[in-house]
Amino acid sequence: MGAGGESHGPAGPTVQARPGAEGTRHTTKTTAACIADRVHAVLDRMADFCDRVRSGVWIWNIDSFDQWGVELGKVLAQRIIPELEGATEPTLRHDSSTNQLIRRYRRAVSRTSSS
Repeated sequence: MGAGGESHGPAGPTVQARPGAEGTRHTTKTTAACIADRVHAVLDRMADFCDRVRSGVWIWNIDSFDQWGVELGKVLAQRIIPELEGATEPTLRHDSSTNQLIRRYRRAVSRTSSS
């Protein structure tokens, strides 16, 4: 028998089956026992998130690959960044949910910087 478990027969080198594997049957398996609990929980949450996104896209008829929406998001972000990072309280002129999120963010940042 040569290096790597090969034997040389009359037709040339042949590869021996690995111990515990029957012939050419595939033995690649992932079992729950070899996945740590935390990894399993993270994978489960990721799958749940993907399902929610997919459902929302279908229900609200959202085009996930809408380039116009991506560009609009970039423009809106450029307007909002100075309001998030400014030293003084800005005059907010967005919709009510965006204004509320900006206020919450500024409060959270001011609490962590004063601690």
